[in-house]
Amino acid sequence: MLTSEALDFVRQNRDVIERSALHVYCSALGFAIGGASLLGHHRDIHLCPKVLSKRRVCHDSKIASILEISPDGQLIATVTSDFAIELWESSTGEPFKHSFPGHKANITALAFSFDSRSVASGSKDGQLRLWSLATGLQIHSIEHDDAFTDMKFSPCGSHLFTISRDGKRVRGPVLHLWNIPSTAETQNLSVKFKFKESFTVATFSSDSSLIAAASKDGLFEIRSTSTGALLSTGDACMRVSGIALSPDNGRLALSSGSHIELWDVKVSPLRISDMTITMITDKQPIAISSNGKYLIYGSTVWDIESNPVSLWSGFRLPPTLQRYMKGPGSLLSYANGWIHSAHPQGALLEVPSYRGVHPGTLWRAHGSKVVFSTESNELIIVDCSGLLS
Repeated sequence: MLTSEALDFVRQNRDVIERSALHVYCSALGFAIGGASLLGHHRDIHLCPKVLSKRRVCHDSKIASILEISPDGQLIATVTSDFAIELWESSTGEPFKHSFPGHKANITALAFSFDSRSVASGSKDGQLRLWSLATGLQIHSIEHDDAFTDMKFSPCGSHLFTISRDGKRVRGPVLHLWNIPSTAETQNLSVKFKFKESFTVATFSSDSSLIAAASKDGLFEIRSTSTGALLSTGDACMRVSGIALSPDNGRLALSSGSHIELWDVKVSPLRISDMTITMITDKQPIAISSNGKYLIYGSTVWDIESNPVSLWSGFRLPPTLQRYMKGPGSLLSYANGWIHSAHPQGALLEVPSYRGVHPGTLWRAHGSKVVFSTESNELIIVDCSGLLS
């Protein structure tokens, strides 16, 4: 028999409990990709994933897989075997009005600007290009020495970092910080500074004043984007695959598979906490919420202001995490054949493998959507908003 306190809790949270029960039920049902073959149970209870599928025109399925979603969630970028960027509307899966040809070798890195007005691309032969999404025209182009492996715009839009490797000599990755010209009439981007260490991952602070980078062996540095001055450095002693700075620039999060380290970098770097998660891969994104209270790793949320740091759980999503339901971040992730969710917590939806979505398939999450790029060059967009509302 329930106590009076328990009965009061159930009465006050009846809607949330009933909705959570429906989420669990829907998760158990699974789905078949393709609108016509969605299970009828989903339609009956009005909680169903919306699935869009688009086969890309590509003559070589063995090219490097690139998949990015614009910060506003409207566009998806992929690449073709003839060195062009294809854009797709995320709401319909249909081609965008512009595509961007012009590279002379395989495109190996893509990044959207934070205002979703431009996209940067880097190729295997060292070409770096910036494109306008509004006009479809190339804004800037340079010939660089190295083959690009990663890039990202600063939130303010005035900087771009690139990670590249030299194909002619055996050495580690090279991290450059670039100035982006304020007008299209300026001919080229210019290198502001480059890091001496071989860093494999990097990120900007939310105010664009800092850039943090880490090597695969765990060495990290935080530098000023305006002067290049070294502000903090440390050694996490792990193979870092993800990196994030808190909004106040006082904490640094580093991830490696199922392992996360949280560091205080305000003065002397000090490791605050070690966290371990099961069923996770290196492909999971990592972020710290806008109020600095929560760390999001894939579909796992930690309260990093609690002592000790603890996993977040609750019926109601905190306001600071609600923006992740719309993007540009997400509380969804993909692992081991399932789309996982932080709210409701756990495995949300099983993705069948017969359409080419396997545990190693390239994916990105944005708000309530998870996008897959299969080996057969099919773009699959799964909108889980019906399961999250």
